[in-house]
Amino acid sequence: MSVALRRNGRYAGGGLGEDTVYTGVNAFRRRLPLKPPATRTPSADNRSGDVSLGDLLLTTKLNVPSNRSNLVVRPRLLRRLDEGSRGKLTLISAPAGYGKTTLLGEWVLRSELPVGWLSLDGGDNDSTTFFSYLISALQTVETDIGESILRSLRAPQPPPTQVVLTALVNEIAAISNRNLALVLDDYHVIRNESIHAALAFLLEHLPPQMHLIIASRTDPPLRLTRLLVGGHLRKLAAPDLRFTPEEVGSFLNKAMSLDLSAKDLAALGAY
Repeated sequence: MSVALRRNGRYAGGGLGEDTVYTGVNAFRRRLPLKPPATRTPSADNRSGDVSLGDLLLTTKLNVPSNRSNLVVRPRLLRRLDEGSRGKLTLISAPAGYGKTTLLGEWVLRSELPVGWLSLDGGDNDSTTFFSYLISALQTVETDIGESILRSLRAPQPPPTQVVLTALVNEIAAISNRNLALVLDDYHVIRNESIHAALAFLLEHLPPQMHLIIASRTDPPLRLTRLLVGGHLRKLAAPDLRFTPEEVGSFLNKAMSLDLSAKDLAALGAY
């Protein structure tokens, strides 16, 4: 199937081949050193000296954000993330300020799964850039995965997206004896419909070895209803992320060092 969009006779959405979809995702490797994404020097074909986006990636986008020492641990939400990791997708959807990134960072540090991490920004709406980062993130937990795909994305004529995605799914499916997870943080910055379609394709065909976690300020257009009906989606929304009275007390007394009494906390809870 083809998901690329035509505009004035040309395909929109960035550098992937003109057919279909693509997706990926990536990571932090527990107890193993972080492997930087593959880079290369400008080739003889690039005699101008310019380096393409596919040749230069910010490795800091693959790092799990560090949490504050006075963090309020939220076991009830960590348990729900553990439960969700048995399926295809966990979606954390809530406005800014609800602690999505903080919660996920804490879960990654506590999880027994090797977890890849990708912090997205507006520049990742280019398809080639998005998938290069995604595969590079996966390589931090599976060092050999996607290397040939990454090279193909840097080619002057990248293959059709369907081909890229199929190769990626097959490589993930070939992973034996362990599972892994990938976090896509701040997915709301992605506006490219081709990337949405690629991610939906990936989720539809996602091997059981892999779990995807998306944090976003809005629900992404990823056929969520189909995933929910099929039992493949766990979702945390704003009401789930709000502090309980016990968590409020922990925040005020431990994080803020206010030393409020139970009576003081009960009075605050009345407002």
